[in-house]
Amino acid sequence: MPYSLMEKGIVLQNRLWYVLYYITLGLLCSTLLVQVCIAKTYQLPDMGDSANLWLSEQEEQRLGQRIIRQIQSQLTLFKDKEVKEYIKNLGDEILSYNTGIKRDFNFFVVNAAQVNAFATPGGYIGVNTGLILESTTESELASVLSHEIAHVTQRHIARIIEKANKMSLPMTAALLAAILVGAQSGEIELGSAAAVGVQALGIQQQINFTRKHEEEADRVGIDYLYRAGFDTQGMVDFFKRLGQSSRFYGQSAPEFLRTHPVTTSRIAEAMNAAKSYLNNQHKGVTRSPLYYLLAKEKIRVLTRENNVNLRDYYIKGLQQKKDKEVFTYGYAIWLMTKRKFRQALVLVKPLYTLDKSNMFYVSTLADVLAQLGKIQESISILEAYIDLYPDNIAIRLHYAEIVLNNTNKSLNIKKIVKVLNILIWEHKNNTDALKLLARAYAMLGKRAYSHEVLSRYYYLQGNLKIAIMQLERALKLALDEYTKAKISVTLKKYQKEKLQLDDH
Repeated sequence: MPYSLMEKGIVLQNRLWYVLYYITLGLLCSTLLVQVCIAKTYQLPDMGDSANLWLSEQEEQRLGQRIIRQIQSQLTLFKDKEVKEYIKNLGDEILSYNTGIKRDFNFFVVNAAQVNAFATPGGYIGVNTGLILESTTESELASVLSHEIAHVTQRHIARIIEKANKMSLPMTAALLAAILVGAQSGEIELGSAAAVGVQALGIQQQINFTRKHEEEADRVGIDYLYRAGFDTQGMVDFFKRLGQSSRFYGQSAPEFLRTHPVTTSRIAEAMNAAKSYLNNQHKGVTRSPLYYLLAKEKIRVLTRENNVNLRDYYIKGLQQKKDKEVFTYGYAIWLMTKRKFRQALVLVKPLYTLDKSNMFYVSTLADVLAQLGKIQESISILEAYIDLYPDNIAIRLHYAEIVLNNTNKSLNIKKIVKVLNILIWEHKNNTDALKLLARAYAMLGKRAYSHEVLSRYYYLQGNLKIAIMQLERALKLALDEYTKAKISVTLKKYQKEKLQLDDH
């Protein structure tokens, strides 16, 4: 066996497991490198493939949910609300211009320096902070999301699983999650022995099948990019730079990927495809790169372990005429990390005055004011924004957090409970909202509700053991039969799922 996953509780027991292991690793963890070849035809592929015979779209969705719960318990997600909102909105914008896509997607950010992005079954797409920082334009970043969206819409992982073996969903989810986490953390190191193992197993045909997926994802992804009005050259530029970057994947890259670099001919084909789109330039979509640039600066500050040198970076940037607004914002965020809130206020308040609709400026000013003890002014700014943009998740969460941090009045807390319940009804998998709601219920003395909500939070975080413990506490504290019955149903569901995972 070239590599063991014993530490993750998974044993690759037979040949078909090896097949799934290697080809899925190539698809999940290297979707940006294996192929950059973009076909010159713009006709989308036929969706009627054999994957439906074994893995329905509903089962694929459940598989994706299982995978994401497991990887969230092992990967560090980037928690900044505005950056998460920006990535979600960018992905949703691509989807909105491609009306043929009929499934739901969830976009999230992983706090990792590796230049990587990945898609799982069911429409869960993760992008590393390192990749966002590596991109130089919003079109480059959008090209990555488009590529990953294409992997999901073309049901590539479902096709791979159907080709490899018909395993149970819990077993498949556990394997894919372990592969993904291992590649993200750099724990999977496949040397020459691994390459020999692949050849000995005779699965070259399956690997080639995965390369075809990459070609298809590039072709379909660039079409999505074009339809959404982004510069299709962004995909070419980003792939070209990644092909030249020794930092891409580094030593964690699987051996068979190291032997298939981005070649000059592949880049040339991508360039020709992009030029063909330019000859039919998309009209009617204009956008500002400001949110993209602000998100990058926030990531730059919040992910830099030793950000002392960033002070010089921002001071130098403020001396330039270009992107002065962006450097001002980044410097304000840096000052906040050093708890220099009065200095940060001097910088961010003019930005807010300049554009009161900018969620980055609104949230930062509200945070600064709250830190300075100006609670009512902070809350008023957030409420004014929510009145205009009631669908913004990040600002609603900021509003709830600041109110809960600065009040013990039941009337105010009940108002926040209502805000959070609406948000969770709209976005049931939002763990930030669940955690705040559990806290609000606890502040109101509703302990059964608090534990029940916490169980949902830990379940989505991939911690079934604690989720079950929270439900058992909620059941003991519940006062009415309806609530007890509801909790009991969920408890049985969680216990059954835990048994399935323990069996594998």
